[in-house]
Amino acid sequence: MRYEYTSKVSRQERTLIIFDMDGVLTQHSSSWQYVHDRIGVNNRKNYELFKNREISYETFLESDVRLWNRKLGRIRREDIVNILNTIPLRDNLRESMETLRGYGSTLAIISGGISWLSDRINGTFHFDFTYVNYLNTDSEGIIQPKGVAVVDPLRKDLAVRKLQKELKISSERTVSVGDSIHDVPMFNNSAFSVGFNPTEEEVGRHATATLQSNDLQALAGLIVKAYLDMT
Repeated sequence: MRYEYTSKVSRQERTLIIFDMDGVLTQHSSSWQYVHDRIGVNNRKNYELFKNREISYETFLESDVRLWNRKLGRIRREDIVNILNTIPLRDNLRESMETLRGYGSTLAIISGGISWLSDRINGTFHFDFTYVNYLNTDSEGIIQPKGVAVVDPLRKDLAVRKLQKELKISSERTVSVGDSIHDVPMFNNSAFSVGFNPTEEEVGRHATATLQSNDLQALAGLIVKAYLDMT
């Protein structure tokens, strides 16, 4: 989706603002973990294998779905969507997007989370670009183990650089917002970064600024004051 710019900077100077989804746009740090908790499974062993690079992210994603299958058998898309629809969003998402778009910003989501949650968010708020991970279903809507891994949670910088190249926007005109250590690679490819309700102290050490708030308009105000109004 494209938008008209009523910007305070020229289109040539537009800024790319990238948001992590889980824990930033939502009030829960992981859409995957949220589903695991609701179903009653534990993926800690698989996560450790992935974190240590003993398995690929594709294998990790597949192992998560197989955990659901072992607990519940065949699972329909609507069952997971119904769970994801109960994840609370942060306050003032629409207002924050309007504020940032007023500066000619392109808004994107880069997340290791589940696409059906970003579908819910985009159905109302319409980000310009969304990079997330996908679950596959068969013709009857039954979830299949093998999904589509678009974003490796440990290498979000790859998605950031791909989007920057596509848009011809440099890291000097990129802002990123995240809450976890997995977002640090995004920070490292941005001129300005915000640790939004950071889950670990190390996140704050790598970010340009940190903010504890449930209000995304407060986040937008910080980005405007500390970066957009200064460039």
